[in-house]
Amino acid sequence: MIEKRWYRIALLALVVLLYITANAMDYHYTIKGVAHGISSEANPVGQNFIKAFGLKKGLQLYKISLVALIITGTALIEIRYCQEKKIPAPTTVSCWILGLGAVLTLLAVGIWIQLFLSS
Repeated sequence: MIEKRWYRIALLALVVLLYITANAMDYHYTIKGVAHGISSEANPVGQNFIKAFGLKKGLQLYKISLVALIITGTALIEIRYCQEKKIPAPTTVSCWILGLGAVLTLLAVGIWIQLFLSS
């Protein structure tokens, strides 16, 4: 039982790290892309942060807020459902949420890379 628990914790930690890394890469490429006039931030919420606080600070605040919100939400899923045992493997749900978020963010990074290569 303990081995299975440590496996789930390690898996969740790996997916959290992947999610944070994907968002850091997106932040980096978005800053470079917007600063060089290649494109603009496509997310309207991100655009509002940029308008309110400037490019670097606004995007940084947006990304930190987004990542903190998503990770906190998945942590609450873990805590609540692990204690109440409403679903068999809460880590699976959290890993899917963070994993899909990382994949979608990495797709955005891929779009930025394609824009850089085509310009």
